[in-house]
Amino acid sequence: MRGVRILFFSLAALIAGRSVFAAPREVTIFVSSHGWHTGLHLPVAQLRSQAAFPLPAWAQSYDWIEVGWGAREFYMHGRPDPVLAARTLFTPNLSVLHVVGVPGAPGAYFPRAQVRPLRLEPAQFAALCIKLGTAFERDARGAPVVLGRGLYGDARFYAARGSYYFPKTCNVWTARQLRDAGLPFCPALSTASGAVMMQARAVERRQKAARIEDGRWQRAQRPGP
Repeated sequence: MRGVRILFFSLAALIAGRSVFAAPREVTIFVSSHGWHTGLHLPVAQLRSQAAFPLPAWAQSYDWIEVGWGAREFYMHGRPDPVLAARTLFTPNLSVLHVVGVPGAPGAYFPRAQVRPLRLEPAQFAALCIKLGTAFERDARGAPVVLGRGLYGDARFYAARGSYYFPKTCNVWTARQLRDAGLPFCPALSTASGAVMMQARAVERRQKAARIEDGRWQRAQRPGP
């Protein structure tokens, strides 16, 4: 009888125009710029359910992780070097991923960086995790290959797939991840970090406007007193 009652109330709710299941919640991520370089900030709580992304054990205790991609030799060098920068731009290089554990809000942890929030549907977030997961080079056991400590905070460098060369910059890589997740980013126009952040601000404004309009529509559907 209990099963019959559940079925009855479910059908009644659907007939009344209400879903008995909660709508999947959007996932907020952040895009950041540290000047010349952009990265993605992903919530660890949501990453735990994404098997496609190899969330490292050391990062499990953090609220967010920052993921960036770049030329292996230059990125891991850690200090400005004009000669190395020029060679990196015009000669194909091995690539690397930089993963940083971020406690608390990314904007508070990186107060001097530009940090913009973007909202992804669950399917978009899953697509982003799959795309990022394929960027890691794997060893014979299928585990990501650690190359060493990162540049700041609690961070690691990981071997990445693909070559770095101009115009395939770190910023183009960031835009491509977001485009492939279903957001309106144009990698071809994203060689500079400013171009990525300009697109991020445009998407953020569009998403805010859509939420305001959706809120108005929902209020208009409510029955009057």
